[in-house]
Amino acid sequence: MGNRNTNQSASPTLTNLMNSIGSAKSNLASAGTFYGGHKGKATEELDKAIKMINIYAPQTKNIKAMGTVKESTSQSQSIETNASNKKLRQAKQAIDTSISIMYATNNPSFENQLLVSYFKKASKEIDLALKY
Repeated sequence: MGNRNTNQSASPTLTNLMNSIGSAKSNLASAGTFYGGHKGKATEELDKAIKMINIYAPQTKNIKAMGTVKESTSQSQSIETNASNKKLRQAKQAIDTSISIMYATNNPSFENQLLVSYFKKASKEIDLALKY
């Protein structure tokens, strides 16, 4: 009983998008915990994007770069602010890459516009976190 979708693979664009989201989530997870909830809100927006991508492009479920890193609840407050802010800036850069990938597809569908809005909200939350 083989999987009928064995010949189906995600497009390079979709793979790049998921890699960007994974990078953003990983950087967010490894940043400090002192951002007034903005980091968590950014992560929530990325999670919404991942859920939507999995609905509209189910072949992405096998892509490992989905940023499934969970933030440690025992994460020490001793992480240096500069290092933590660097992680947030890297996450923002990855989100900006995700937005660029979406614009490069030249597909103005509702789903793509919604994905871009999730990325923009996540980016805004990171901006707020960096000001915190």
